[in-house]
Amino acid sequence: MKKVLFAGSVLVLTAGWGFMTQAQQTPRPNPASPTAQPTQQRPVVELLSMGAEPRQLLRFKPALNSKQIGSMIMKMDMGLSIAGKAAPRNKVPATIMTFETTVTKIDPNGNIHYQFRYTQADLVGDSNVPPAALKELRTQLQSLKGISGAVVVDNRGQTQLGKFNLPQRLDSKVRLTLKQISRSVEQLSAPLPEPAIGLGGKWRVTTNPIIGGIRLTQSATYELTKLQDNRATLRVAITQQAPPQQAIEAAGLPKNASFTLKSLMGSGQGQTDIKLDRLIPLYSSMVVQSNSAMEVANVSTKAPMIMETDTKMELTLKSK
Repeated sequence: MKKVLFAGSVLVLTAGWGFMTQAQQTPRPNPASPTAQPTQQRPVVELLSMGAEPRQLLRFKPALNSKQIGSMIMKMDMGLSIAGKAAPRNKVPATIMTFETTVTKIDPNGNIHYQFRYTQADLVGDSNVPPAALKELRTQLQSLKGISGAVVVDNRGQTQLGKFNLPQRLDSKVRLTLKQISRSVEQLSAPLPEPAIGLGGKWRVTTNPIIGGIRLTQSATYELTKLQDNRATLRVAITQQAPPQQAIEAAGLPKNASFTLKSLMGSGQGQTDIKLDRLIPLYSSMVVQSNSAMEVANVSTKAPMIMETDTKMELTLKSK
């Protein structure tokens, strides 16, 4: 499962502009759906504090034809135990991707159309992953180079429409995963608040994504810590939780086994630096830790097993 969803998880992270930290987002497939659809479920934005005077409306206003070049580095460490027995921890190399965006149209209502393209993708750093598995991961990741797409966002950063242009050369499972991501692109948004805010202003963005076949609630709280010359620095804290006893359905899971979530909790914190005349943060960093447990029942075994994971993910995004 981890290998199949690896490439898709990277695109989720970069497409989320570094605001969100969703990995392996794989909604249940619906082959009849087109690759791009209008949003069906929008994030809920709650204003927690307006902050101090003076206050300002935070709205994105990039120039037509403006371009950005960015890079994203993701480091992940995951521990696994099955039936109480811990498996050896693998040292996984970091993922690095570069991308470019171009604003192609700005509507009278402020909606922003832009195109994106992934220009490089690779693994870097030391690893003790078996060579064959490492080669497969690198092949999956490098297959993302050249993938492009188009997105429409409003001037608060809420995604209205998005799609990937997927080449035929992609592995069929990766292709399916990316189509599913494209249909859920609204969950990659981190909208700015509606009213004007000042220093110390806080708002919360709640989404209900499907991550690795698990339905969960993710809450991200943002605090404005600096605002000058249309450049804002935000402190970010997130929590994740999922209702137990839900059946897990995702691309890449073995067909001869059933998976039931017993528990999932996660939390993280970070910072992002945005400029309102650009769509992508100038800088964003996030560290997220999560723990989950699931029951695995296989037709060839007499009793189900409990599989537990603990994951730490570090994400850094830069653009210019």
